[in-house]
Order: sequence, then structure tokens, then C-alpha cells
Amino acid sequence: MISVQVKVWLGGEGPSEIGDRDLVGGERVGALEALLRKVEPSGWTLEGATRWSRIRKFRVSEAIGRDNHGDIHSIAGLAQVAFEAGCEVVAFSRDVDADEHRADAIADGIAHARAKVPMVAIIGGPAIPALEGWILALLGVRDTEDKSRDRCNQLLAARDLDGKHAEDYVAVIEDADLDKIPPGSDALVAWLTLARDLLGTAIRGA
Repeated sequence: MISVQVKVWLGGEGPSEIGDRDLVGGERVGALEALLRKVEPSGWTLEGATRWSRIRKFRVSEAIGRDNHGDIHSIAGLAQVAFEAGCEVVAFSRDVDADEHRADAIADGIAHARAKVPMVAIIGGPAIPALEGWILALLGVRDTEDKSRDRCNQLLAARDLDGKHAEDYVAVIEDADLDKIPPGSDALVAWLTLARDLLGTAIRGA
């Protein structure tokens, strides 16, 4: 009996998130793929990835209102790319940094993308303040969402992890206990919960 593999597409800002999976023949793993493998080690295959800056924006309708935040358009565009690649699941994260509107825009963008491209399950959310905060949380640092990106970088530097190397982040993820994430990293916990639910459901239904 041939097992059916769920196809997954990734979206991220750069190599830390997606490795070089956006390149033809790319084999470098990024943090998002490592997190998905930690949640569901088998039953799915990675089809490819898109860097955030290269997403074809999917123009939203009047139903979204007058909010023209670029991330709303980008998330729908990413879901469309995943659909066109024959994927059942798309997974992404987006650094919030100092953009006070980004977390809300991401939530709106996910809702819009689910309405426009319902065939693709969307695992996504804001990394607060950035992916570096998620890595710190996986190292056992609490209240990472209250820290600035600069402070997160300082704490990573103290652990010799300030080079933003995908391989270093992947090693942290592989060693982490996802059931022991400290308080103050709610966005990471929410992302992992979505991954367990949506990717697991897709695999069981394949």
C-alpha cells in the first residue's frame, strides 16, 4: 500500500525561517520546517517555500474594509501559491518587530486567505517580537514577548546564537521540549497548537 504524503508549502522572511527551500534543489532546513517536523515527524513532504518579499500579493475585496496593510495581501497570496503548487497546507511566521498593527493584520490576512483559498489549511501567526524570541523561548527563557528584538539578540549572543544561522536554530528546536515552553510566549504556543491540529488532521485525512 502506497502512503499518501500531505504536501506543505512554507513562507518566511529569510533563511532563518525557511532555509533555502525557496531555491530549486535547496536542502537547507529552516526553523519552520524543523518545528513542523518536531510536531509531526512523518506523513508529509515539503514542496517548497516563498520568501515574504517575493510573495505575489492577492488583492483583497471590500469585505476586508479599508485596511491596506501589506501582510493581509501577502498571506492570501502565499495561500494561493501553495494551492497552485498542489499543497494541502501552508505554514508561515512573520516578525512583528515594531509594527504595532502587524499582529492584527496577520489575523485578518489569515481569515481572508481561508475564505479565498479554503482548500489550503493555514498554519501561521506573528513571531513576537521576532523569530529570535521563539528560539529563546525554546531555550527556556520566559516572557520573550515583552522583550525587544535587540534584547532578544543580546540574549542569543550570550549563548553564541547571534549569527541567525538556520542550522543553529534548527539544533535548538530539535533539542527543545515543546511541552515545556515557559510563560510569555503565547504566539509560539498558538502556532504550535495550529500545527498540531491542522497538519495532524491533514495527515490523518490523506
